[in-house]
Amino acid sequence: MSLTASILSIASRGELKVGFMILTISLFTGLVVAVEAMAQSYARESAALREISRMAEVKVDTSPMGGAVRVYASTLDLEGRTLMILASEDPGSLINLEGARVEGGLPGDGELLVGLGLRTLAGEGVLKIMGLPLRVSGYISSPAHLASSIITTPETLRKIGLEATTLYYAKAPAGAEGVPMAEAPSSSSLVGAVTGEALSTLSILGHILTAMLAVTCAVQGYNSSQEGRRAFRVYSSLGASRRMMACSLIILSLTLSLAGVTLGYALGLAGSAIISSTLSLALGLPYVKPLAGVELLRWLGTSYALSSTALSIGLLKGYRVDGV
Repeated sequence: MSLTASILSIASRGELKVGFMILTISLFTGLVVAVEAMAQSYARESAALREISRMAEVKVDTSPMGGAVRVYASTLDLEGRTLMILASEDPGSLINLEGARVEGGLPGDGELLVGLGLRTLAGEGVLKIMGLPLRVSGYISSPAHLASSIITTPETLRKIGLEATTLYYAKAPAGAEGVPMAEAPSSSSLVGAVTGEALSTLSILGHILTAMLAVTCAVQGYNSSQEGRRAFRVYSSLGASRRMMACSLIILSLTLSLAGVTLGYALGLAGSAIISSTLSLALGLPYVKPLAGVELLRWLGTSYALSSTALSIGLLKGYRVDGV
């Protein structure tokens, strides 16, 4: 009996519960992928908060200041995302004060200056807000906290029908170490500490899940070998050596782990997208699109290595204990 025939025979026998092992690996891998994808996506979003916290050159207050630009600030829910919308009678001064880079022209009546991160929402240069189609005069490419914001005129803001808070933006005095309203509650140190703590906690959760995956695979492999001992005796009677059967079980473990991790990767990304949408709708958190990064590939490799190794150990241990 060839090694390939042994592998196919073992995989085709329902006694080894191959489908159940793939499902287990995919579920644990999916959880790890979902946790890591969500963590890394929100960590990327925190860069915008860091950008805001570095605005020490801009002073923001609710009281009028000399030389300040009056800004009407409001928030807008658009396609599951909470956006900041700023209206000023002098958009050019606001843009210069923020040090923003703009592609296009300043907004006029019935027009919007849109952050580059929202470009996909502005089909054919028109962004529809609360049923009102508004022309996009240009795009803001930086800084990061404006790349997902909208700047317009007070007249346009009134047409949209949004309530706004009046703020005053001005250049901070030379030597100022920060402006409370611009920094609180997202100062650079606080954002960095919270992000680091969250990533650390989720990393621990990922390690716990991978450890549980390894233990579960070992137990399932052992139980499957014990339950499939009749099949092993048949193969042995047909001339399959212990070495050939052991190699077959190892290759079977590698194949099952690859199938489970691949399926888990797809489930994890889809699940994290659904979770992010749910949190956005239920709690008002910003929606982030989960992306595959280097850290995610590291977790996939860890899941594959642990699951294949543990599954091989379990199958071999059960096979040898049976005394075939």
